[in-house]
Amino acid sequence: MSHIWELYENCKHTHDVMGLNDKAKKCHNFYHGKQWEGLQSGDEEMPFYNFIKGIVNYKTSMISRNRMQIVFNTFREDEETQVICRKLDEKAEYYWERLKMDKLNREVVKTGCIVGGGYVYFSFGEEMEGQRINTTNLFFANENSGDIQGQEWILIRERRNVEEVKAEARASGMSEKDVADIVGDSDDQNTDSHAKEAEKDKVCTSLLYLTKKDGYVVFCRTVKNMVYQTEQCVVAQDESGKVFGMELYPLVHFSWEKEEESSRGIGEVITLIPNQIECNKSLVRRALAVKMCSFGKPVYNSQYIENPETLTEAGTAIEVSGSASDVRQMVSYLEPINMSGDAHKLNEELLSITKELAGAGDGATGQIDPTKASGTAIMAARDQSAIPLNDQSEAYQQYIEDIALVWIDLWVAYEGIQVGESWLNGEDLRKRKLSIKIDVSPVDSFSRYKKEESLEIAMGAGHITFAEYVEALPEKSTAPKAEFVQILRKREEQAKMQQPSTPNEPMMPPMSVEGGMPIDLQQMPM
Repeated sequence: MSHIWELYENCKHTHDVMGLNDKAKKCHNFYHGKQWEGLQSGDEEMPFYNFIKGIVNYKTSMISRNRMQIVFNTFREDEETQVICRKLDEKAEYYWERLKMDKLNREVVKTGCIVGGGYVYFSFGEEMEGQRINTTNLFFANENSGDIQGQEWILIRERRNVEEVKAEARASGMSEKDVADIVGDSDDQNTDSHAKEAEKDKVCTSLLYLTKKDGYVVFCRTVKNMVYQTEQCVVAQDESGKVFGMELYPLVHFSWEKEEESSRGIGEVITLIPNQIECNKSLVRRALAVKMCSFGKPVYNSQYIENPETLTEAGTAIEVSGSASDVRQMVSYLEPINMSGDAHKLNEELLSITKELAGAGDGATGQIDPTKASGTAIMAARDQSAIPLNDQSEAYQQYIEDIALVWIDLWVAYEGIQVGESWLNGEDLRKRKLSIKIDVSPVDSFSRYKKEESLEIAMGAGHITFAEYVEALPEKSTAPKAEFVQILRKREEQAKMQQPSTPNEPMMPPMSVEGGMPIDLQQMPM
């Protein structure tokens, strides 16, 4: 067993003491509606109100509704450095679209809202790749520190195909005898026995170990019985012999809410679970009370009724034996009992107050008809409801900034930056003291509607022309910008065709008088 695997075993024990795995599973279960997990209720399906999912989806949408754009800026004003920044912007835009960062970021924010933190790991093969990492698959040297870049080492657990691991081991120079020792195993985090058995021979647990030596990131990979990729440091040298490489761990963390002396964070779900459980229990009690007491029940004398099962069947005759002066002495019904409305009131109170305290009540989500309200009113209502999420919005912006810092670190180590015919390395970029700035560009429909509304007001007031209005419309506007452009082109072509051709006549320059303004003879009265 390698030293790295021993660290992993110790970290698993730490996770168990923290209750990290159980807490994460519980939060995901309550979000996905598995709220009676483990209950022995026979064939009876328990009802529940899943208000947790609505709160999480609403808050996730509020945080990730804005599309972030990475912009690289510099303190230097020379033209060459400005060109480099624009090249970096183009590179960032390319990878943003290629990695589908909008979708990935939304998943990270949702995971952070559910369990407290979301993580993205970036790697470089032929091109840069990004993948979301579950919090239970991450192990830190210091669980009491939220500073990822300050960690002595980081472990990432992966469940990988055995054949892929063997191929990587061969590529790193291992002998076939050692490669044959790489075998599948079962996932100790998976509680499904059937899934464990199915993947036992095909999948194995692989650990990615990250640390820093001499200021640069070093990594290796290991399975339980061997290190199949030895330590590697991605560095290069420039013409002067200076070394440059990755200085940042390629791991970015979004924390929903900071927790003191913790590397993880606190999510939204864990604080809502007690109220969710009480709502569910109250709902079940009400359902049982309705079943027991809200419907009439037949009561019969077994001495007279031959076929009592027909008492609950519609249109079936009842057989009686013997004689009785009144059939009501043989069969009667218990009247339904009125149920107190207190249970219903408690449910409604728990639901409404919990959602209001979570900042996701009806007032916060906004019941506004977009066809009857201005873009400004919609934006104001939305921004007002987002005030309780200011901390999360700032954390999200910091998360995007951290992505930009990691990206440029990866480009420096693996690719460099090409500007014209020149190829810039990490030292060249650092000399220019590049700084990172994040521009937030809302692209939702309400934001576009507000922009278009402002342009329409300016055009109506005569401050801009129709042509200027069309030019200023966003590319993805709700107004038909492309059709407007075609109309303007047709008008321009028609105007050129109708313009009369006149010979060029020399223009007489305006005359001036001493001490006065220029005088145009054509404008003088006759």
